[in-house]
Amino acid sequence: MSTPVEYAEGIRGVVWDTDADTPASGASVRLELAGRVLAETRVDPDGVFTFESAGQLLVAPGAYRLVVDIGDRQAVRAVAVDASEPVTLVGRIEV
Repeated sequence: MSTPVEYAEGIRGVVWDTDADTPASGASVRLELAGRVLAETRVDPDGVFTFESAGQLLVAPGAYRLVVDIGDRQAVRAVAVDASEPVTLVGRIEV
């Protein structure tokens, strides 16, 4: 499936466990828009997570929220998606 030009290809980032000082492998990451969960994924062994436009998930330009859960800790990061960038990189999220 080809993604229309007005949609980004995805959102990517890294989650870091500050208590262990290691990548937060297995942490849960939710992508939310206006209080609604659009998608959820898990962090890989390197701490990387990805939400890619595919199937029912289309990442339109706008303001999103990433919610990261690791154990009893949580981090929330606002993310602005711009259609001019194919992938939105959010950098490192420390939890």
